[in-house]
Amino acid sequence: MSFVELKNIRVSYDGKQNILEEMNISMEKGELVSLLGPSGCGKTTTLRVIAGLIKPNDGEFILDNDNLTKVPVHKRNFGMVFQSYALFPHLTIAENVGFGLKLRKEKNEVIEKRVAEMLAICGLENLGDRYPKQLSGGQRQRVALARALIIEPKLLLLDEPLSNLDGSDAN
Repeated sequence: MSFVELKNIRVSYDGKQNILEEMNISMEKGELVSLLGPSGCGKTTTLRVIAGLIKPNDGEFILDNDNLTKVPVHKRNFGMVFQSYALFPHLTIAENVGFGLKLRKEKNEVIEKRVAEMLAICGLENLGDRYPKQLSGGQRQRVALARALIIEPKLLLLDEPLSNLDGSDAN
């Protein structure tokens, strides 16, 4: 059995036109899958169904033999990097990265250590006290990736995660 399965997923926002119709995907653990297609074809909608941000009108989402179709987003151990970053403007970079750990009620010492490690991995070690508006688009993208990775997600969903990175952002 596959690690991730979308079975006959249908999504319609207005009840008339389907954004996704009989979407079937199977993925194995550790597999990297890219959804390619023109704007408006349902790539982001598919990710949002998997993340639990959208409930499909029909079909099932199975992860590791568990039906998660009706499981709320906060009960899924997924990391998601949104195309728009979705950073909290009132939190510092370090606070943004550590947000998921704080929600999980990790000890402050653990959060500080793991945030420092993740900022270093992502080439952001000197930016922890800044705010998102003070960073470039590529730096914000790396903050969003660090925030998704720090929780050690069972599944990582990326919505155009490299769209704002250029050669100078690579470390």
